[in-house]
Amino acid sequence: MNQNREYSNFELKNAILNNETFSEKELNYSPKPINDPKSAVNIAEDILFNTYGKKNIERQRPYNLVFQDSYWIINGTKNKDEFGGVFLIILNSKNGKIIKLTHGE
Repeated sequence: MNQNREYSNFELKNAILNNETFSEKELNYSPKPINDPKSAVNIAEDILFNTYGKKNIERQRPYNLVFQDSYWIINGTKNKDEFGGVFLIILNSKNGKIIKLTHGE
């Protein structure tokens, strides 16, 4: 768990430092405040399924979910024998804006 928090902290600081934001219009997403973990996962899955495909994202369960400094940081997991990367999405809990959205290879 500590490793997940360190990774999340690194990605959050990097996204804020680089002022990364996404156009919600491009993703067909209407931001709104995100008050609980279940809502954060549901919103993230809606965005991720439409962007990277439902099967691809579902195979990355269980997700790592960290709430830090008013941001939801969610990333996928994979088995050691699997190839490819995992997704990372950072959402601002106050307004629902997407701060970062990536998928490794």
